Amino acid sequence: MHNNQLNSTANAIIRNVNITLLKNRRLLGMFLGDEARLEISRERLLLKGFNFEYFTKRFVDNNGYTYFFVYEYGYFALSAEEFVIIKDRALDERDLD
Repeated sequence: MHNNQLNSTANAIIRNVNITLLKNRRLLGMFLGDEARLEISRERLLLKGFNFEYFTKRFVDNNGYTYFFVYEYGYFALSAEEFVIIKDRALDERDLD
């Protein structure tokens, strides 16, 4: 019981981070659907509950765009209010077989 109490705060933090990441992933996948690329407004993402502070990977491409990924779904800013959603096909579960 003592160890459970010590770990409960850390476990709650991890659980909340994972819930947010999974929600972000679900939203990006829902918006993108079967498209290869989709332009979307910041407002539309925020209205559905997307949290821009949670992502799993970040990198800058040769053109200077910073991509933020939530697992296999990524996005980058075209402007302060417009984003592009993409999917990293290399991380597609069909390719993991």
